[in-house]
Amino acid sequence: MGVVEVFLAGAILPVLTLAGTDEVVINTYVDWRTGVVVMPGLASQASDPPMQGVHMRISSSSSARPPRSDIQRPSSSANAHPLSMVTTLSASASNSLLMQANSNRNRHRRNVLNSSSDNNTEISMIFQLLDEGEEKIQLNERYKSVSLVLGNTGAGKSTFLQWFAGNNDKLIAKREFGSSEAYLIEDLNRIGNTTVKSRKIFPELVVHTGTDDAYYDCPGFSDTRSTSMEIATTYFIKKVADYAEHVKLIFVVNHSSVRRGVDRQDLMKLLRHVTDFISDIDKYRRSIAIIVTKIDPNYEEVNGIHNLDSDDLVIRAIGHFLEEVKQWLRERLADASVSRQDKKFCEQAMKFVDILLIMKDGHYSRIGIFRRPNKPGPLSSNTLLQEGKDHIEKIVNENLAFTATSDSDFGYTISDTSKVAVDALAEGINDKVSSNLNIISENMLKYYRNLVEEMRSKISSFTNTTNLLQPVVKTAQLVEMVGMVEEGGTAVKQVI
Repeated sequence: MGVVEVFLAGAILPVLTLAGTDEVVINTYVDWRTGVVVMPGLASQASDPPMQGVHMRISSSSSARPPRSDIQRPSSSANAHPLSMVTTLSASASNSLLMQANSNRNRHRRNVLNSSSDNNTEISMIFQLLDEGEEKIQLNERYKSVSLVLGNTGAGKSTFLQWFAGNNDKLIAKREFGSSEAYLIEDLNRIGNTTVKSRKIFPELVVHTGTDDAYYDCPGFSDTRSTSMEIATTYFIKKVADYAEHVKLIFVVNHSSVRRGVDRQDLMKLLRHVTDFISDIDKYRRSIAIIVTKIDPNYEEVNGIHNLDSDDLVIRAIGHFLEEVKQWLRERLADASVSRQDKKFCEQAMKFVDILLIMKDGHYSRIGIFRRPNKPGPLSSNTLLQEGKDHIEKIVNENLAFTATSDSDFGYTISDTSKVAVDALAEGINDKVSSNLNIISENMLKYYRNLVEEMRSKISSFTNTTNLLQPVVKTAQLVEMVGMVEEGGTAVKQVI
């Protein structure tokens, strides 16, 4: 599948421009999001700001920066996406026509996407989430050097970041009633919180309680809830990355994804997203680390004493697994039957894995672990986890360095399933625009035919009064205008 390009959040399409000897110029615009067209006679607020387009490119090479939401706007209407439709006639014509659509967001939402099709519902949800995210996302001028916490959905990014940077008194280890399974971590900060849903969709700014360093808890890659949510999450992840001036990239993965004898699918998904998201992995070599979560306590009996596997032992096992992944990628590169596109992925994925395997003083310096609790209670009183935090702090604060960002450093990344869905959405938008272009041409022709007939009637009524004919456009000129409009309508239909 090739590059999928979609214009989100207010892209507009210039439909028709006609210019003749009498300076008749008609400029019409259609909202790509809906294909909705507003015909003559609709009023609008003349003070509305111009529409801003967001060019969304589902590609690793995308360089489009989303609009800055940190810029203060004078009123709540500044986020609205107005739809303009303007017609101007020259001074030689007796009438001037100004047509503009009402840009009020609420009215816009009520009138768009009247169809009940799945595509229209999905498109509507995309823009609803984009609007919601613009209001909720936190972009702070104070924090221009940030660490992005990234990973697949379900990797435990939020719990890890709250443990590492937040209040551990609010993180409680407990088992399900009557269960002998591993301890689960319950975050009291999020229980009953109405923003839980938002936090799963939009990046959340987390400031370290001890160092005042800024982290963004980013939504998971491959959010399977819906295409609209996946598009919204990747849009805002890129928005945060583009807003920052310096970044570190901390990737989080389940322990089960980096162990021998376990399906590598989750890790391969992560590698796909990494290579789509980072355009130049080498540039961020000094800024990348991985944290492995949900590591069950494993005790080995030695001389009748049960000893917990050391952090170093667990990390070395992860390193050995990544070495195997690297070898597998190398073999894929050498395989003549592998497509050029897959080889490009393997090449970039190898660079990423190479970074994770960097060693310092005989130890892997880019691999950290976040164990499951070994006893119930608040994590603040869990010695095992508090001691493990020291190693993470060393990785983040000493082994990693911030890298200055550029416009083209980060792209949008979505799953293959959503790429197909986006293609279908784009086709649906194009069909709707095409349909409404036909409506435009037909209504314009009808409008001007009626106008000419009206003027002819007036001319006929005043044939004996020369003075009354002076301000009226000559019949020949009006006929010529109609001819021009008909030609323009025919041209539009040919394009469609």
